Amino acid sequence: MRRNNFALGLTLLGMVALAVSGCVSSKVNNSKLVIGMECAYQPFNWSQNSANTNTLPIDGTSEHADGYDIAVAKFLAEDLGKEVIIKRIGWSDLIPSLQKGSINMILAGMSSTAERRQTIDFTDPYLQSDLAFLMRAENIPEDNSPNNPLDYQGLKDLFRGHSLICQSGVFGEDVIDDYFGEPTLNITHSAPQSTYPLAAIDVQNG
Repeated sequence: MRRNNFALGLTLLGMVALAVSGCVSSKVNNSKLVIGMECAYQPFNWSQNSANTNTLPIDGTSEHADGYDIAVAKFLAEDLGKEVIIKRIGWSDLIPSLQKGSINMILAGMSSTAERRQTIDFTDPYLQSDLAFLMRAENIPEDNSPNNPLDYQGLKDLFRGHSLICQSGVFGEDVIDDYFGEPTLNITHSAPQSTYPLAAIDVQNG
């Protein structure tokens, strides 16, 4: 029997509160607002070849970043009177880059966990969204609807004997282990992907 993949993600592809993380000391020019983000997390931030009035150039590339996070970045830059620079950084390298001072801010869908708060600070979120699962249409129960969502037991029954996958280094990994790790469920926690789109492709491919 094929073990179908289900991806743990978020509503609107955003998982928890989207926060800006600040660093006390920085090696970057204080007249510039250097922001790190994945540029691969629609609709919050993504990269594209063409520029328009909504985009900002991605530093060191010919590409441009767009999304809700870019709108926030522009607002912050205007409010602070600083030039904004967008740096594309992989998820696992965002916090280390902030700690090293190569950027002075992270703008991303990053959970304010106790572990992270030991090394970086978080602002209030500009948006909060809920956890959700992405799955192939044929795996969705016929009686499931926004007005009749599955409860926790229903989710465990649905995922029994199948696989769950998530982006690496995000809160969803803990959710899979803590809530769906019972041995009797025979749920496989598949190796995480570096980005959410790659995890979604794994689901599409079954």
